[in-house]
Amino acid sequence: MQIDVVIRARDWLVAADPGSLRLRMAATTVATVALALAVLAKLAGLTGQPITVALLGVVVAMISSVAVNDQEPRQRVLTTALLPLPAVAAVTLGALLAPHLFSSDAVFVVIMMATVYMRRFGPRGMALGMVAFITYFFALFLHATLAQLPALAVAVVIGVACSLLMRNVVVRDRPERELARLLRAFRARLGAVIGAAADGLVDGSLTPRSRGRLQHLLIRLNDAALMVENRIDDAVGSEPALRVFDAELATERLVGLTVRVLDRDPVAPGPDRHRADLHRLADLLGQLRAALRTERPAGLIDRVNGVADQLAATEPVDDAIVNRLRIAVVAVVRAALAIPLTEAAPAAANEQPGNDSDDSGDQDGPAGDRELTGWQRVTTRQSVQVGVAGTLAIVVGELISPTRWYWAAITAFVIYAGTVSSGETLSKGWQRVLGTVGGVVAGVLVAVLVGGNGTISLVLIGVCIFFAFYLVQVSPALMIFWITLMLALLYGLLGQFSVGLLLVRLEETAAGAAIGIVVAYVVLPTSTRNTIGGNAHTVLDGVGELLCHAVDSLLGDADGTSLVSEARKLGENMRTLRTSAKPLTDGLAGIAGRSGVRHGLRVLQACDHYARGLAQLCTVPVADPATLRPGLSGAALRVRHNVDALAAAVSEGDRSGEVSSAQRLLDRAEDAVTDCPPAEREQVLAALRHLHRIDQAVVGLAADLGLSVPQTGGHSDRVPAV
Repeated sequence: MQIDVVIRARDWLVAADPGSLRLRMAATTVATVALALAVLAKLAGLTGQPITVALLGVVVAMISSVAVNDQEPRQRVLTTALLPLPAVAAVTLGALLAPHLFSSDAVFVVIMMATVYMRRFGPRGMALGMVAFITYFFALFLHATLAQLPALAVAVVIGVACSLLMRNVVVRDRPERELARLLRAFRARLGAVIGAAADGLVDGSLTPRSRGRLQHLLIRLNDAALMVENRIDDAVGSEPALRVFDAELATERLVGLTVRVLDRDPVAPGPDRHRADLHRLADLLGQLRAALRTERPAGLIDRVNGVADQLAATEPVDDAIVNRLRIAVVAVVRAALAIPLTEAAPAAANEQPGNDSDDSGDQDGPAGDRELTGWQRVTTRQSVQVGVAGTLAIVVGELISPTRWYWAAITAFVIYAGTVSSGETLSKGWQRVLGTVGGVVAGVLVAVLVGGNGTISLVLIGVCIFFAFYLVQVSPALMIFWITLMLALLYGLLGQFSVGLLLVRLEETAAGAAIGIVVAYVVLPTSTRNTIGGNAHTVLDGVGELLCHAVDSLLGDADGTSLVSEARKLGENMRTLRTSAKPLTDGLAGIAGRSGVRHGLRVLQACDHYARGLAQLCTVPVADPATLRPGLSGAALRVRHNVDALAAAVSEGDRSGEVSSAQRLLDRAEDAVTDCPPAEREQVLAALRHLHRIDQAVVGLAADLGLSVPQTGGHSDRVPAV
């Protein structure tokens, strides 16, 4: 029992942080801060400089450790090496303007605007802008003088050097080990989905809660698969890219069929008669999960494979859905056990350790921002919004507290970081306030318990920094909770702690968040629905291109070596769409529960699933495509036309398009398959089924949106969510 609990806990930890990337980032940040503090505090003592000089270097070390996110290691080193330039310039500017209240505040707002605008130049622009913002603020906060500039510049350089040392020497990126950890996390998440499906089959039904958990686990599996694939080059033969792709698609199909089986009327004779079959399938899935958990001991692997072989050879039952579920279970077993062991993982590409967060838009700036111009750019609009919000926040913040106004200004700035729409800004704003409330309560309790003890306070400050950056990609509320708790400990260490001080922080944070949210909705607003529409158009465009390329590859008219990488890109676009839709599907009660958005996401998720499955089927062309080409090409073009019409409707509101089911064309293409060899016939029929599912999904959603759908006699069943 204890061993099982340990294994479950290990699986949970591995799955919660794929590749231990967040753990490594947080630990590296804490180590960098500790090293910079030790070096700079010693240097300040030897040179007689105030501790505030060392504090600036420590902050620069922390920011450079987390803000530099270039993809290539060499680019990260270059970006980090460039950080002293904007940092020293900003500190100099702050020291010059510190005595001039209005001028210093005006330049502070300009730097905020520039930092947001720099997002359009990718991760390097964002990192350079962020360090300029932070160092200028600290120059004002610490009342830096011109006489201190040489010491401050040295502190900045030492802070950057500590970051370079920790990230590139002490904790170097090792792609092979990172890929091995990601594979282990993918297997853990795969086991979680399989276990949830098995539990549903044993229970014989899915509650709303278990259904939601199953879909949530499936999304987490998709994210882990993308993280694995993003660390491998685009060659189709890369191992384990194809294996992970196969396992992901097989598991999606398993979940879809499990839901369909368990959604049937419980009093129907079929489910009762085949209850033993479902329990047998659940037992095999349970054994597979155990095999994935225990690093695949040979005996267990042989037993699972043996049961799968027996299941594959079993005579079909008189229930089509149960038969399909049985085939799906066998496919999952085969695909899951084909994933390479972590110690056998091949070398991965040298890429930046990623994250499992949905706030990954800052990696390359807002999606599509570089292709836009003028006020169409999100970064241009947000830079103006930040300018207005920052100005108002400074004014209101000084009314609340003339000495702590910066908390309001920083909040008004931060809630725009990593967001692209008004809804995302709202979500980030209320989460920051919520985290501050929790941090204030916890800060009061911890400050009373610690009682100003220096050693304990320093240790707890390190713990707070660790958890703040470990959870920053999970939830803004959790991050700001730990930051607020850290400030309470820091003020206690400095002898300045009071409950009133924390309450002022809460008031300033609430004011800054409220101002930022109102400005986001009033000044050059970026509609959340328009953002979702644009991202949905990107997904549908990717679906259309992928299905046409896949069919051409199947017929030998195009090279299929890039199909897997195109499928991976489609999956990334789908994740971006889910992220942008969160303000309309999660969060505050006034926003959540938009059934139309949820339904649209389910349909597009199905299109994404079947398009990627089609790409998997079509990497190998058929031997004699001549008889297949007319029907298959015609069906693909019709489905592509429907996809394009739907894309125009969801992104531009154009309801003038017409879609018509490709069912008849698909039927004709299916008739032409009869003369193919058995193996190819099965391959082409499977491809036609995927095209049929995409067509069903697209036509159904188009009808819901009001597009013209003529009655052609084809089937118009809606595709179930996978």
